[in-house]
This record gives sequence, structure tokens and C-alpha cells, in this order.
Amino acid sequence: MFSWLERWLWGGGLCLLLLGTGVYYTVLTGGLPLRQRFLWLRRTLGSLSASFQRGKGVFSPFEAVSTALGATMGTGNLVGVASAIYLGGPGALVWMWISGFVGMSLKYGEIYLSLLFRKVGRGRDLVGPMAYLEEGLHCPLLAKAYGFFGLLAAFTMGGMSQSKAMAEGLREAFSCSPYVCGAVLCVGVMLVILGGSHAVGKVSAYLVPVLLLGYLSMGLWVLWVYRASLWQTVGAMVADAFSAQAFFGGSGAAAIQYGMARGVFSHEAGLGTATLAYGEVETKEPAQAALWGIFEVFADTMVVCTLTGLCILVTDVWKNGQSGAALTMAAFGTVFGAKAKGLLAVALTLFAFSTVISWFYYGKTCATYLWGGQKAKGFGIVFLGVLFLGVLLPESLVWHLTDGVNALLAFPNLTALLLLSPFVWKGTRAYLKKEAKK
Repeated sequence: MFSWLERWLWGGGLCLLLLGTGVYYTVLTGGLPLRQRFLWLRRTLGSLSASFQRGKGVFSPFEAVSTALGATMGTGNLVGVASAIYLGGPGALVWMWISGFVGMSLKYGEIYLSLLFRKVGRGRDLVGPMAYLEEGLHCPLLAKAYGFFGLLAAFTMGGMSQSKAMAEGLREAFSCSPYVCGAVLCVGVMLVILGGSHAVGKVSAYLVPVLLLGYLSMGLWVLWVYRASLWQTVGAMVADAFSAQAFFGGSGAAAIQYGMARGVFSHEAGLGTATLAYGEVETKEPAQAALWGIFEVFADTMVVCTLTGLCILVTDVWKNGQSGAALTMAAFGTVFGAKAKGLLAVALTLFAFSTVISWFYYGKTCATYLWGGQKAKGFGIVFLGVLFLGVLLPESLVWHLTDGVNALLAFPNLTALLLLSPFVWKGTRAYLKKEAKK
């Protein structure tokens, strides 16, 4: 049943809606990710020293982007890419690129709208997509629906899929019992979340950059070793992505479906979830803070997912019948040998951990919106229970649930993005005019 629901939701309509809305926002913002590439790079990477300052908000801008990156840079970058290639072939990576490119403008728009319509400090915080659904669209019912779907996403995408991938990686590398993996992960997450939102932001700010740099170093070394066949591999990917089968059905259509689905799973653009990390960031200019959304998708999909996918394809291990963590480990193992399993298992564990603590914050924010702070206190216990359950469920079931919930999140969020796009257009034009005068 879950497999049928996933295929029905992702079977064409949602892919077209995501692509269409992403292309629309790319045009709406004047091709912001490309035409203003030096601007957003300067306002993100070029302003890291200033972004460490918290101000009056719970998160500093750097902690917010680290938390958002922590939520996206999880198992999707290692396991999700491998799963997409296993199910959809080499062309799936190209469709991940496409979803990432249009996703940069989408995430920019999401963050802009969330900061424009947020209400904080009046006894009831209204942040994230719930803010622009309730205050912008004046549709509290749709905002409640998104809050409920956000809870489900915290349990599936942010919980079960992470613990399952971590357990599979540790089992592959160290023959670790899934019960032990689940228990250790739950204890580690509990220690962080007991420290509150500040602890989530601080841990993410330290953990995510270290993970990112370490993983990039390993992946680039693999590509250097196989550099002779790199361009041939890219050519084969593009040919597979735009083959007749990909567009007119059959097994080739899986490249589009799984490339888009796993791409969204990884960068989350179109889902609106990353905006929850920006709810309590102090900023006077929503458009400037929203530039971090472009950087998030670029770093997550165009850099890290690309690195994983190319390593799998250029080493030719994708044909060996493996999937998930085992496939990624096999690719790195061609260069680093047996120790690659251990290194990647540790990396996968830390990636999963960073994602889980970020998604705990997201889920708690949704629970607080739905039921208030007092009634949402039990969310942490339920979240830890579901996190442990994830290591015991079949991997295919976890992925079907995750993809299905992601689709449910996307529909109300994309509806809001389309209807509220004039606000983004007007605000972006005003911001770019100010920047041009500096």
C-alpha cells in the first residue's frame, strides 16, 4: 500500500509541480542563483564572521544555516543518492541536479516568506511555512495540515530514515546490532535535546562544517584516482537522463521519479522545512537572510550529493546489485580499501545524528504550533521511540513512508509559494536595488 501511495504521489504530477514552481521562482527572482552568484556567495561564505553573532535570536545566522544544513546533509547525501542510482540508474543523478538547481530559488522564496510573515514573542510563535500559510494566505486550516505533516516528516524523514541508514552502515562495517545502534543514537540525541534549542544550534555549528570538509576530502580523492573516466561517466549520465524511456515510461522513467524524490529528500527545497530553523534568527532584511537558502541547496545537492553520485558511477560499482550504504561504501572501498567501510560508517552516523537533532527541533516547533508548549512536551519521548523503531523496520518501508510524507508536505507549501510569489518578487527587487547602490 505504501509503495502504491509513493508511486501515485511522485508518479508525475508532483515532479511537474516542483519543477514548474522552481522554474517559475528562478524566473521570478531574475535567475538569482546564477546572475547574482557573487552576491549570495559574498553574503553567505563571505560574511561568516558576522554570521556567528547571535543577537537577540535563539540562533545566530550561522547556527541557523548549520541546523538547516544538518537536517538536509544526512543520509540523503550518502544513502539517498545511492538508492536513487540503484532504482533509477545513472540518469537519476542528473535529475537530482535539476531539482537542486530550481530548488535554490525555491528555498530562497520559502525563507523569505517565512521571515516576512513570522510572529515571534507574543505568547505564540508563528514561524516557518505555518507563518506564511496562516498570515500570508489567511488559511489556518492549511497551516494546521502542514504542521501535522511536519510532525510526520520529523518521525519519518528526520527520524526513522536516519536511524535505519545509520544502523545499516554500522552493521555493514562492524556487524553492529541494530538494537545497540538505536539505543546509542537515542541516548546521544536525548543528551543534546535536553539542552534546548541553543544546544541544537551549537552542536550543529561545530559538527556540520567538520563533517562536510572531511567527506569532501575523501570524495575528491576518489574522483582524482578515477579522473580518466570522469567525463565519459558524465556523458553517460546525461544520455540516460534524457533518453526516450525516461520521458515515455517504462523502467527509464524511474530516473526522473527517484532522482526528483531523493533530490527533494536531500535538499528539502519545496518542502518548506528548512524555514523552521530561521524562525528565531534576528534579521532586518529577509531577502539577505534568504540567500543562505541558495547556499544550502548548492552545498547539499550540487556539491555533496554530486560527489557521492559521481564516486558511485565512476567506480562502476553501481552495477553490482548493492544499494544504500553498502553501495556508497563499495565505491569508496575501491580507493581506501577495507578501512573505507569504517570511515564511512562513522561519517554516516554523524551525518544521521546531525539530521536527527535538527529534525527534533523542527518537529517540536510543529507540535508547539498545533497544541501549544505544554501539550507538546511529550513530543521528545515519542520522537525517541520512533527513532528506535526505525532501526527495526524494513528499509523499503522506511523509504516509502519518507517519500510519501515528503509529497504531503510539498503540496500545501508549493501552493503557498505560488500564491504569495508577488511578495517575493517585490521584496527581491527592492533588495537588489539597495545592493546595486552600495
